[in-house]
Amino acid sequence: MYVALDAVSIGKNTFLLRNEKSLSDVWQDLFDRRNAAKRHRYPEELINNYDKFFLPGDSGGETLRDAVTGDELKEEDARRLSNDDDGNEYVSELNWKQVFLGKKLRDAELLVISDGPLTYWSERDFIDPAGLGFCFYFLSKKDVETRREELQSSADKVKIISLKADANGNCDFLNTGVQGYNNVFGFDFLGGNDFPKDEEGYPLTFDKLAGKSDFKRLGYLRMDVDNLGMIFRSGLPKEMITLSRYAALSRNLDWFFKGYINTIWKEKYHQDTSIIYSGGDDLFLIGRWDKVLEFGNDIRKSFKKYVCFNPSFSLSGGIAIVPGKYPVKKASVDSEIMEKRAKSHFYENNVNGDGSLIEKAAITVLGIPLNWDNEYDTIEGLKDILVEKLTQKDNFLPKSFITKIETHHSMALRSGKSEAATDDTSFIKEIPPKVKWMMAYDFGRMAYRMKDNDVKNLVKQCQRDIFSNTINNKKINTKYHSLELWNLAARLAELQMRTQNTKNKF
Repeated sequence: MYVALDAVSIGKNTFLLRNEKSLSDVWQDLFDRRNAAKRHRYPEELINNYDKFFLPGDSGGETLRDAVTGDELKEEDARRLSNDDDGNEYVSELNWKQVFLGKKLRDAELLVISDGPLTYWSERDFIDPAGLGFCFYFLSKKDVETRREELQSSADKVKIISLKADANGNCDFLNTGVQGYNNVFGFDFLGGNDFPKDEEGYPLTFDKLAGKSDFKRLGYLRMDVDNLGMIFRSGLPKEMITLSRYAALSRNLDWFFKGYINTIWKEKYHQDTSIIYSGGDDLFLIGRWDKVLEFGNDIRKSFKKYVCFNPSFSLSGGIAIVPGKYPVKKASVDSEIMEKRAKSHFYENNVNGDGSLIEKAAITVLGIPLNWDNEYDTIEGLKDILVEKLTQKDNFLPKSFITKIETHHSMALRSGKSEAATDDTSFIKEIPPKVKWMMAYDFGRMAYRMKDNDVKNLVKQCQRDIFSNTINNKKINTKYHSLELWNLAARLAELQMRTQNTKNKF
C-alpha cells in the first residue's frame, strides 16, 4: 500500500483573485506534484532497506505464511486469524488489525475519536492509525447508554461520529449521550455496511455468492467518476472557485458513494452482491455476475439523476466474470484492467452532426468496452429480447440461433476485414461475402421452420441488421459492426439462461 502526499502554498491574493494564478491553477500544480510523487514511490525504502527489495527473502519449506497475502511470517509476528483452538490460519499484525476493524465497523453505530486513550473506555479496543496518537473507538449506542452519567461529565474534546441512520433514515447525530465540553458532533456513512448472509446469519462464501445453478460465476466490478481531476481544475468559472465549493463537491460525491449506494443495494441486491468498497468517487462490487452488472447499471442511472443529468459527470467501469473459487487478488486485477479499457473508450456522437467523440462514460463487458447510453443499452435490449424468446413456453427460439451467431462472428473475425484495437481486441469492419451467404442460408432455413411469427421476425431482423449494419433498421454510431453487437447480446443471453437454470437451457 502506498499514499502519495504533497502540498502547495497559497497566498491571500489567490483567494481574492488579485493575481493571474487562480485556485484551479493551484489545484493543477498539486495534481502535478502528486503525480510526480507517484512515479517515485519508495526512494527512502530503496536506500534504507536494499536487502528487502533486491535480495531473496523467502525461506520456503514449512515456513508460516500469511493466510491473506501468502507472505512468509515470523512466529513472533503472526496472529491467529480465528479465536478457535482448532484455527490454524495466521496473518500479519497489519492484516489482523484490518480483520478486527472490519468486524467492528459492521456493528458500530458511533465512532469516537480522541487525542489519546480514554480511561473510562479502557476495556474497549481501539485502533491508532499510523501511530499518530489518535484513538478510534467503534461503539454501539448501548455502550454509550451504560456510561451516560460518566460521559456527560468527562467526555471532553472528542469527536463523535454517528455511523448509522435509524429505520426512517434520520441521522440524529446530536443526541448520542456523549455531551461533554468542546466536543465535535457529526455523521458519516459507510459504503457497504452490510453483506449477504446464509440461514445462520454468517456471510456467504464467494462460491455460494456466485449462485446455485450449475453455471456459477462471480462478477468483480470496479467503477469511478470520469475526469474528476479535470472537473476540479476547470469545472467552475474562475470567479466562482472557492474552497467551500470544492469541499461541497467532494462531500456530495462522498454522500452518494458512501450513503445512497447502500439504499440501492438494500432495495434490490442485498441477497446476491456485496459492496467491498465504496466512497469518495469510486466503488468495488462482488456478487453473482448478472446481478453485479445490473447493480452497476442502476448505480450509473441513479448517479445521472444525482448530478441533475450534468453531462460533465459520468461513470466508467469494468467487470471481470470468473468462477467462484477464482483467486480474489487476480480477479481484482482483471476488473481493474477492464475498467482502464472502458476509460480508453471513445464513442462517436453524431446527434448534433458534428461527429464529436464521447470519451469514457463506458462499461467493459466480456472484454468489450461499450458506451453506457448507446452501445450498452442497445445490447441490453437485444439480450432481453433473446432471453424472452428463448424461454417462452411454446414455439421458442431454438438455442442453435445463439450458436449460429457466435459461429458466424468467429468466421467474420478470422476471414473478414477486421481492425486491431489498442486493448488487444479486434473488431469487424466488413463481413466477407462467404460469411454473408452462409448466414443467409442458415437464418433463412431457421426462419422458415419457425411457427411463432414473433420468433420468425426476430430471426429475419437479426439477418437484416447484420447485412445492413443496423440495429432494428436504424444506423448505429459505433465502431462495432452490428454482428458484434448481436454476438455480444447472444453471449450475455446464453450466460444469463445458464445462470438462472431456465428451460431450454444450454
